[in-house]
Formats: sequence, C-alpha cells, structure tokens
Amino acid sequence: VIEHIREAAHFQIQVDNYEAALREEELDEEKTPRSTKNMWQTWSSWADILWASFLSVVSEDKDFDDGMNSFLQSVITFLERLDGDSEQHEEKKEESGLDDTFDLSA
Repeated sequence: VIEHIREAAHFQIQVDNYEAALREEELDEEKTPRSTKNMWQTWSSWADILWASFLSVVSEDKDFDDGMNSFLQSVITFLERLDGDSEQHEEKKEESGLDDTFDLSA
C-alpha cells in the first residue's frame, strides 16, 4: 500500500512539474514579442488604453470641439495652399510650354 501511495505521489509530482513548465513557457512567450499575434495583442491593449484616455479627456473638456474645429480648419487651409501652389506650377508649365521631366525644382 505504501509503495502505491509513493508511486501515485511521484506521478502527481511529474504532472505538476509538467504543468508548471507549460505555464512558464507561456509566460516567456508573452514577455518576448516573437510571435506576431502576441505583438498585435500587446499593441491592441495599449491602443485601447490610449483611446479610453482620449475619450475621457474629450468628455471632460468643454472646449474640445472648438479647439478641434480650429485645428482642422488650419490643416485644411494648409492643404489648400499646397494644392494651390501645385496648380500655379502646372499653369506656369503650360504657359511656358516646357517639359519639366528633369526639373529638380519641381
């Protein structure tokens, strides 16, 4: 009877050691971003935290809409100026009749 108990205990220790090794391997894989899936999970969790923080700040700031409108208007104005500069360049090119294939100033 004692021999059976000893063998059962020895078997249980082997099972416990195997399960501990599996858990340790899983933890090592989570710490090192070797797998693409793990990397995306980590990135996603950080993105969720940032997004939640952003939404809480937006809900607390009453002037956020005005500030965002001002920012977007400045970006649109900047892009329109860039677009206007390229249109002016095209008009000058058409007026001069020159091909600027090798024009480094463009």
